[in-house]
Amino acid sequence: MTLADPRLMDFVDEFDSPWSVTMATIWPNLIVQREMNTLGIRQIVPTGPNEFIMKWTMFGFQGDTPEMTAHRPDGDGAPHPRLTAPAA
Repeated sequence: MTLADPRLMDFVDEFDSPWSVTMATIWPNLIVQREMNTLGIRQIVPTGPNEFIMKWTMFGFQGDTPEMTAHRPDGDGAPHPRLTAPAA
């Protein structure tokens, strides 16, 4: 079995850390995360008593090369359908 697009498994070791995933809950509806080659914020915004929307903001770095920008989610070319878990 092979992946149709093996870029899904690409990982660039860019941080001096033994961990590939770090998350910090700032408030129940705000999480700051570093997952693989992503840095992002996940917000849960209530829209009603039993409803919410989830917003993701992904960041790059000012010194990123064009290749690294393309590697990050929504950076125009890198496939990142799931970062750490299967879709629910």
